[in-house]
Amino acid sequence: MLTKISYTADIEDVLLEVANLLECTGAQFENIQETLIVTTTNLRSTHYNSNEFFESVNQLRKNLSKIDLRVAEVFEILLGYDQYKKGLITPEPTLGGVDEPEENIDD
Repeated sequence: MLTKISYTADIEDVLLEVANLLECTGAQFENIQETLIVTTTNLRSTHYNSNEFFESVNQLRKNLSKIDLRVAEVFEILLGYDQYKKGLITPEPTLGGVDEPEENIDD
């Protein structure tokens, strides 16, 4: 099951955070490449096993889907960032943000 998560970052850190997300995606690509090599090697061998082939291809599809989802999310983040930088939107205030001064209730 997939779930959306979110966290708060300074606007100046958005590009760094997006880079970190994409870097994780790069590691997933390495896993896909390894599975692809094993799959194609098995197809070229004389001992074709359809169950192994279907499992490998299914795993490739699932992993590619995860990468596609992450890249789509990165795209959404960058779209919002771009709109902010162009002055088209303003960021929503955060709950209990560190930058917000506390009210003095002693008065």
